Amino acid sequence: MAAPPEATKPPERARCPAGPDTATIRGKLEFADKTAPSTFTASASRERAGWRNSDDCDTPYKEFRATAGAAEFVFEGLPPGIYGVTLFGGDFLDLDLDPFPMEAGKTRDLGALVLDRGRMLRGRVLTAEGAPAAGVQIYADADLWGDGAALLDIAVRTATTAADGSFTLTALGRGPLYVAAEAPQLGRSPAVRLPEGNDDLTSELRLGPTGALAGRVTYAGKPARADVTAQPAGSGSAVTFTVTTDNEGRYRFERLAGGTYVVTAQLFRNDMHSISHPARAKQANLRADREARLDLEVRAGPTLVITPKLSAGAADVVSVMLVKGTFTAATSGELDRASAKLDRERARPDHAHLAEKTEIELADVPPGNYTLCGAATKYGESIAAIDAVPVTCTRVRVASGRARQQVSLALAGR
Repeated sequence: MAAPPEATKPPERARCPAGPDTATIRGKLEFADKTAPSTFTASASRERAGWRNSDDCDTPYKEFRATAGAAEFVFEGLPPGIYGVTLFGGDFLDLDLDPFPMEAGKTRDLGALVLDRGRMLRGRVLTAEGAPAAGVQIYADADLWGDGAALLDIAVRTATTAADGSFTLTALGRGPLYVAAEAPQLGRSPAVRLPEGNDDLTSELRLGPTGALAGRVTYAGKPARADVTAQPAGSGSAVTFTVTTDNEGRYRFERLAGGTYVVTAQLFRNDMHSISHPARAKQANLRADREARLDLEVRAGPTLVITPKLSAGAADVVSVMLVKGTFTAATSGELDRASAKLDRERARPDHAHLAEKTEIELADVPPGNYTLCGAATKYGESIAAIDAVPVTCTRVRVASGRARQQVSLALAGR
């Protein structure tokens, strides 16, 4: 008997047909010299509350190829609403467009979008003994990610070294960057920070042996499921290796370059990951060719219930940040940049779509003094406008012995 055919996903047009009640977005990409990328990926996303995935008609994500030298894209069958569009590819910088409204039965032609080729990085990789290292994988971008064994080639620029250890990377951003090299038999280099600017870059990386880091995560004295991250001290959240504990709370990083790391355990809640969940952070000093051990106990504490109060205007989304100790920020952008330098135990972010909920709960906040900051935004605001939104910060004391504590946060609407 023949095997039944495998189930296939219906074509996008069948799932999200164009019609009088839907909208269409189209446009094309080109460089300043009027040439076009041969391939690229585009995504559109409607601003709304709730979970989303790439099968949703208001969250299309598609790969495109240039035809007859024209790099055109089109999204049809979109429900009306406010959309943002992102374009990305291997030979240009990601392009994020400010949100714009889409009406039923309308088509918005974005015209020709001019791409930025970014910066170039040339360099070479040496072995621990100083010899050129061939066939080594290079990773570079504003953020680098890895698991317990290797760096990951997700959302970063990559290259492989030639016989003389040289490499070239293109389409790198103009902000601060990190670059690292890795080869299974030769080891890994430390992640090197490269300066921001418009000039092309050079870097020399040296491979070295790696060490291991293992331990156990507990909560209230019992083994806990958690994400455990290891971040080189001084890199903030720009370089992050992540593993997950087993049912006994055990974790293990098999390969990390030698150095000092900030190691953070962030609990699962309802089998879900979130950077707003309770966390515990410690430093670990790791030597090459050695295994270090670090256990992490996540502290229990009260639940802080935050109620945003709009003093004027209106808002669709409220974002908050609870920071241990004294902290100041004047704008939403300043808050994001400053909190990125703090570990996840000290800074806990969360947000609420006000159509979905009007309170934000942060569980297991250890007793102590905190600064609570928040900002209110509306759907459809530009990236620059959101970056400039004023932030309200207030001092909060979380007391022991009270399971739930309420706090109001006065915010200016838009």
